[in-house]
Amino acid sequence: MKIMAIADLHGSEYYAKLAYERFLAEEPDKVVILGDMVYQGAKSPLTREFSGLGTIEILNRMADKCVGVRGNCDAEIHQELLKYPMMADYILILEGGRTIFATHGHLFNAEKMPPLAAGDVLLMGHFHKADWSVKDGVWCMNPGSLAVPKDGTPHGYMIIEDGKVFTWKNVEDGSEFHKEILD
Repeated sequence: MKIMAIADLHGSEYYAKLAYERFLAEEPDKVVILGDMVYQGAKSPLTREFSGLGTIEILNRMADKCVGVRGNCDAEIHQELLKYPMMADYILILEGGRTIFATHGHLFNAEKMPPLAAGDVLLMGHFHKADWSVKDGVWCMNPGSLAVPKDGTPHGYMIIEDGKVFTWKNVEDGSEFHKEILD
């Protein structure tokens, strides 16, 4: 199975359009949305071409392939407008002989780990930085932020193939900037 993981769009219609272009090019079986897609949050400046409704319209084009989790900037009104489920705090994906625990990152993260076994993956957004690290044998992975990346990381997304190959890509041009192959 091919999964596209995206996070932290924060209402940027500009980056929503780019993510949709990558969705069409990548042709994933599923899209895992790791929260904070529509609203920028009270502490953040407006994103490039901010439009909550425009972003929702673009996300809904992918809805038949989407599953999502709630971020700390998401609200019930967003669920009323989005055509895919996005109010759970986490989802479990069993793929490639491992559990992928997909969450936003504000409740579960590398400092507050869910119960996972060595070789499993904690997949999260929230921190706006592409990341691939291991803690107690568990991979902690973050595709980065589509709209507001931090620490010089690209406007990014991730492709997961068969639960074993994790590839970080730049949403602006689709180029790969990191890859991890798990046993």
